[in-house]
Amino acid sequence: MFNVCIDCGQYRVDKEIKALGGKTFGICPECNYSHEFLQLPLFIVTGASGTGKSTSAFSLSNLSKDYVPLETDILWDNRFNTPETNYREYRELWLRTAKNISQAGKPVILCGTAMPDQLEQCVERRYFTEIYYLALVCDNKELTQRLLNRPSWRKQ
Repeated sequence: MFNVCIDCGQYRVDKEIKALGGKTFGICPECNYSHEFLQLPLFIVTGASGTGKSTSAFSLSNLSKDYVPLETDILWDNRFNTPETNYREYRELWLRTAKNISQAGKPVILCGTAMPDQLEQCVERRYFTEIYYLALVCDNKELTQRLLNRPSWRKQ
């Protein structure tokens, strides 16, 4: 929705971002149409498998309705398994999703394994004021126990 210019109809992720008078605008590089949008921060909860990201996302969803927590595994598909591009298409998809959700006035919290260099280089990054990262960790003994206690479908 957001990447399609409502004036010329072109799909462009690379809109110029300008702040004017306390408001933020995206400017279409095709026709120079300017539209206001909310440029909010994005929050990332990351960490190795088994550190508690999914549990944290579930807990966050019950704490407040002032933000939208999402577990990034819900959109994972093998077509995104592209380590040669540092999973770029998958990261762009999530930033685009978070950008559109945040237009409702609530910041998004993405819970899933991600490194700052995977997100900061994305074209969609420009639509967020800041990205805040929280990396979950736990000691090796606890992590081993958590991974061993997972159901068989998660041990693949």
